[in-house]
Amino acid sequence: MIPVIGYIRVSTAREEMISPEIQQNAINAWAARTGRKIIEWIIDLDTSGRNSKRQVMTAIGRIETGVAREIAVYRYDRWGRNALESMANIGRLEAVGGQLQSATEPLDAETAIGRYSRTNALALAEMQSDLISENWRAALDNRLARGLPSHGTARYGYLRLGRILDVGNPAPTPRYRVDPNDPLGERYEPDYEGGTADVLADLYHRFIGGQGGTALVNMLHRAGILNATGKTWEYGALMAVLDSGFGAGLLRIHDSGCRCDKRKRKHCPNNLWLPGAHAPIIDTDTWEAYQEARQRRHRYAPRARAAVYPLSGLVRCGICYGGMVVTGGARHPSGYQYVCNRWKRNRDCVAASPSRARVEREVLAMLAEWSDDIDRPVVEERESVRIVPDTARLTQLLAAKDAVLVQLVKDRAADGGRTPAAVWDAARDGLLEERARIAEQLAQEPAEPVGRASFAPVMVGLLESWEVLAAEARREMLAQMIRHVIVRRGERRGHPEVVVTPVWEPCDLPCCQDS
Repeated sequence: MIPVIGYIRVSTAREEMISPEIQQNAINAWAARTGRKIIEWIIDLDTSGRNSKRQVMTAIGRIETGVAREIAVYRYDRWGRNALESMANIGRLEAVGGQLQSATEPLDAETAIGRYSRTNALALAEMQSDLISENWRAALDNRLARGLPSHGTARYGYLRLGRILDVGNPAPTPRYRVDPNDPLGERYEPDYEGGTADVLADLYHRFIGGQGGTALVNMLHRAGILNATGKTWEYGALMAVLDSGFGAGLLRIHDSGCRCDKRKRKHCPNNLWLPGAHAPIIDTDTWEAYQEARQRRHRYAPRARAAVYPLSGLVRCGICYGGMVVTGGARHPSGYQYVCNRWKRNRDCVAASPSRARVEREVLAMLAEWSDDIDRPVVEERESVRIVPDTARLTQLLAAKDAVLVQLVKDRAADGGRTPAAVWDAARDGLLEERARIAEQLAQEPAEPVGRASFAPVMVGLLESWEVLAAEARREMLAQMIRHVIVRRGERRGHPEVVVTPVWEPCDLPCCQDS
């Protein structure tokens, strides 16, 4: 008997749902009729035919090693719904002496008419997949036009109302349908009664205040707080919730003009935010402050974002201008001194290696000196003062919004009416509102450069609370005021020179050229 690998693929899409039992029974019946023996089953559950993570190559590998001579599928469309990729995989299979057999389509692939019919079957499967994709796109566009997220999944901080679990659906993953007893329809409402809305708002404020994503995840774990699906939080999932802007009353969609790789679209930065139909939990100022903090920390290495030391990522070598890291040694405990990262890796830099305590004392002394030069009445207003962003950054943001608006007009013209007009109008209105806010801030920007007086509240608060603040909070406050701390060898051995450069003073050092 010919040894055969049975390959089964099941997708949760209603249009292509064929249970694994049906596929397995059909393949077993075919094997009994044709003198084959199924020696192994490979099953891809909940997998799309266009998913690149399927186990097709595993099945082909069994043929290459001589374990089996053929692969049997229920229908050719179970092999894949991308005709080009499917034919390429068939070519790999046949190149090692194997054959692909369909249990329900008796085609002889060794003849010209058989190969032609198989190619047509795969092309038909791809067309069907394209139609399913277009129908889904129309459904998602309809949801966006109604101010709903494209996928009706649970959102942390909100109650999803108007939908109930579809207990009669046989899909492996839970499915929901419209609640016939709720006349208001599908909607999301802040979960203040359950407390998750307050937790979400607190997460934003904590991040803005200096706590990083890792610290927030640890805090949630200690408090026993679970995510929207009832699982423990992970760093990536938490940042995805915060970055989505859903808590600010927004819907994030991918820019249709972007030509990025679809497989990496999850991490693509080209997104648009549209106003949603749900009520926001945080206000616009909090959302913008979060985005500014997120962008500011993104410039630093991952180790500096979850700061253990208050100057992580800010200290630079005065010789090569590379970063300096905290380390210990044979004679010193961990975290004792700063060393040049280049010297640590290659030993090709003659930088100074001051103690961490000395560098921090120098920085605190400089902060005290700066704060003494500022009038006290300004300092007393620290609760209400907000640092004003620089004109250059606002001008760049304004230009970026204009570029997105231009691209939006081009995309709408090229769309040919496939996307509902309400979706385009919502995207345009959201961008115009953001542009108006930036233009208003730019108009209010003072003509003179922002001076140290604007940072007085942060300076005084940091000096007064240095001993009780966590390292991440110190790091966040210092990063608002300090470009970098340059460490050079001093005139006397053991007395390095520490130069603190504030953000309100220009810097032409190499380490600032790309920032």
